[in-house]
Amino acid sequence: MAIHLVLHWLSDGPEGARVGLAHHDGLGLRAPVAWVHHRVNSAGLATERRALEAGLPRAVAGGGMDPLVAHGRALFDLILPAAVKAALRAGAGRLTVITDAAALPWALLHDGTAWVGLRWALGTVPAIERVLTPPAAAPEGDRLLVVADPAGDLPAARNEGEGLLRQLARAGEGLACDLRLGHLARQDFLRLFRGFRLVHFAGHADAGPEGQGGWRFADGHLAPAALAQLAGGGAPGLVFANACRSVATADQASPSGGLVDALLAVGVRHVIGTAVDLPDLPGATFAARFYAGLRAGLSVGGAMQAARVRAAQAGDPVWAAYRLFGPPDAVYFQRRAATELGGGPRPGVVVAARLPAPQAADPEAFADGRQRIRGA
Repeated sequence: MAIHLVLHWLSDGPEGARVGLAHHDGLGLRAPVAWVHHRVNSAGLATERRALEAGLPRAVAGGGMDPLVAHGRALFDLILPAAVKAALRAGAGRLTVITDAAALPWALLHDGTAWVGLRWALGTVPAIERVLTPPAAAPEGDRLLVVADPAGDLPAARNEGEGLLRQLARAGEGLACDLRLGHLARQDFLRLFRGFRLVHFAGHADAGPEGQGGWRFADGHLAPAALAQLAGGGAPGLVFANACRSVATADQASPSGGLVDALLAVGVRHVIGTAVDLPDLPGATFAARFYAGLRAGLSVGGAMQAARVRAAQAGDPVWAAYRLFGPPDAVYFQRRAATELGGGPRPGVVVAARLPAPQAADPEAFADGRQRIRGA
């Protein structure tokens, strides 16, 4: 049985944390091996985190991860007690981090040999959401909503949506996929939101006045307050937001203004997105790899890890932009043969509805395939 560790990391005063490590046996949690008070150098932690996050946009844009290794190692040493560090270095598998410091870059801790997000299938569970907001019942069946370029001004997002549809068609087996391509209003999106098990957003995320930033639609930005209207009803199991800084949490400077917190609060179980500005083409490739793993029967964390490892092996640092909020062990599709991860023609059909934009996109804006950064 694969290793599944559960790390509890809860703030305990300005200079410390209560830390416990448990093993998940597939049926429930065994007792934590030990709860300890770990002294944290808060000034050092803040310094190393700022340095890593300041260098991350350059790294993801093509500068590479090597300059960030020292900061990742320093954070690993500052955040974790010795016993936890030893356990993470000694094994590999699934790692659930339950914490009130979800904004920490857990995947970018470095154990001296590897990045934690490459060694482990990692998911971060905000502790307050785990206690106060159990996941809402997701719609039955395998239905995916793909919203691509809802503001009508990002041709690369259209390409991503259509590419994802083609990939799912090759995988076959009747996955119902509704592709909304081009102009879409916020209320139309909210009306659709509850009816799908998975939702993929490819578009812009913008800054704005406090609480008003968010994902850009044809008639404005979808802010956290708008999502709060959906509390108490059903919600998708998984939302993948492929936009710049789409899942930064409330204590980070984010165009989304804490949209990830709002999604978790209405009962979404898994939220995936980026913490920095994202190159269009590598971002679309990463999403395609994630869904290939998910459809092949990998857990959410396993599909994320597989996409990260493939990107890293190809020398593409885009993997470091992504974060997964939610338990990594959930499986959305039954396992298939490992050869299906490679793609290729498959018998079957994707049921899809396409909603074209009223205005044609400028073909020259994307014709040369250059990697433009998604921005305002």
